Amino acid sequence: MTKNDFIFLTCWSIYMGIIFILWIIKKDDDKKISDVKINTSNIGQYVLNTSKAAYVKAVVYWCVQNFGIPSGNKKIPGVLIKYVKHSKLLGCYCSANKIIQVYLPGHENLLQLTNTILHEYDHFLTIRNNKDQMNYNKLLVEIGYDKHPLEISARVFSSTWALICLKAMAEKGLLVKK
Repeated sequence: MTKNDFIFLTCWSIYMGIIFILWIIKKDDDKKISDVKINTSNIGQYVLNTSKAAYVKAVVYWCVQNFGIPSGNKKIPGVLIKYVKHSKLLGCYCSANKIIQVYLPGHENLLQLTNTILHEYDHFLTIRNNKDQMNYNKLLVEIGYDKHPLEISARVFSSTWALICLKAMAEKGLLVKK
């Protein structure tokens, strides 16, 4: 497998996870997180009170505060913001240089953007080194994206925490009601 194949498979996997999350969100307007029912219809009432780049960085920082960094890592993941729409991806995580990349124009709303960041952060937590990345790629080829345990984990992680994170961003003043 060439480096380009590896990058494509990694990015494709992330893209498919985001599509799955969006399908779940659209399928069920009311998400239940733990025992608290949160109505997602209120999300559209909020707009950014900061730049998109600052919001992305704030969500990553929130993740660091709430979920930490994997043992062996000495710093938080880097963030690379792209202002062009990617034809297939909303975001991706590069384990080689520990960078979360987000394609801003592809996101339709704040919930989708937050989901993307959280999904990629989960990959940062679970794909810690080259060995983890090789195992990820091997499983991807063997069982596919939908059944891949790290993709399932990232989808669950992002859908579980996205609304809570949005609420935290609103409390910090990064989101305001329209």
